[in-house]
Amino acid sequence: MNTVRESWSTPELAAWLGTSIHRIHRAAVAAHLKPSRTSQGHLRFSGEDAITLLHLLGRTPSRDDFTREEFFVLAALWRRPFGLRSARLVARAARVSTATAVKALSALDRQGFVEHRSVWVSEAVATLVTVWVIRLDPFPFTDDLARSLSSTVLPSTRPAPAQTRVPARFKTVFWNSDLRRLTVEANANVICQSILEQSNVDALGWAIQVLPKSAFETLAGRQRGTTPKLRRLAADIAASL
Repeated sequence: MNTVRESWSTPELAAWLGTSIHRIHRAAVAAHLKPSRTSQGHLRFSGEDAITLLHLLGRTPSRDDFTREEFFVLAALWRRPFGLRSARLVARAARVSTATAVKALSALDRQGFVEHRSVWVSEAVATLVTVWVIRLDPFPFTDDLARSLSSTVLPSTRPAPAQTRVPARFKTVFWNSDLRRLTVEANANVICQSILEQSNVDALGWAIQVLPKSAFETLAGRQRGTTPKLRRLAADIAASL
């Protein structure tokens, strides 16, 4: 959302964020916001206040088929097509408590929207791990639900720690490099090219989530040591970020 209007009532904010008036009031107190009051005594929040509350509380569309927390969990997995290995990691991604994530995952599993399944991943050797993922077969998502998930804003008060190094499970992608010497900050361009050249889907998913857009843009514009196919893939990914 690029623009936010200058003045909001509490009911208007609650409707915009998909939450309750009571939760708006509690978050405003916690954030030490100082809304003004009308002559009738009603609170009025500024546009800056609205953005602060958006980051604190997140935003979900008004729907009757999911609770707010279930929708946060579903949106977190929607954005991680390779899944997450535990309810604790799902909770961190969705910005909810672990107990809430467990309850939400159980409900979404019963409804057929997510599943807890075993997948093979490359961690120097092939390893079988269990992950929570969006259920694709049969695919339960309507276009309306997909639009709702795309418009959801997750709270950002407890962001996941930034990843600074390549996970050990991608060692086979960097067979001629020392992973201990590669960092996302210093070697993003090298990491990006190595992953795209190897066509490791798991590593590609990680790279899209972690590497800066500039790494893909740089690779898309590099003529030497690349192929047209590789440059097109990098350009498409950069355009989507």
